[in-house]
Amino acid sequence: MTKEQKEKVKKLLSSYKIMKLQVECIDYEINLLKDHIESLKALRNTGSYIIEKNNEIEYKKGIKKRLEDYINSIDNALNELNATERKIVELRYLEGKKNTWKEIGDIIGYSFDYCRKELLDKILKRLYENIIKNI
Repeated sequence: MTKEQKEKVKKLLSSYKIMKLQVECIDYEINLLKDHIESLKALRNTGSYIIEKNNEIEYKKGIKKRLEDYINSIDNALNELNATERKIVELRYLEGKKNTWKEIGDIIGYSFDYCRKELLDKILKRLYENIIKNI
C-alpha cells in the first residue's frame, strides 16, 4: 500500500464526522429552499427564480448523495473490522479528540508501537480496499 493511499484513507476517516454534519446542513438548506419556493408561488413573475431555486435544490441533492455514498462506504468498511481494529480507528480518527498512540495502546491493551506500526497498516489496507471498491 502506498503512502498516498494511506493518507487518502486517513483523510476520509478524519472527515467522516464533518461529512455527516454536512449532510444534515444540506437537508436543512434544501428544506429552507423548498419553503422559500412555496412562499414565492403566490407572487407573479417569479417563475425563473423558482426554476433557479429548484436547480439549486437538485445540485444540493447531488452533493448530499455523494457524501452519503462516502459515509456508507466508510460505515461498511468499518463493519468489516474486528472490535479491536474498529476501536483503534474510532480513537484515532472518528472521535473529536485525536488520541495519541500511547493513549490508544493503553486503552486497547497493546504497545503503542504495535498499534501504530503493525495494526494501523493492516487496518488502513483493509479500509482502503473496502472503501475504494464501494465508491
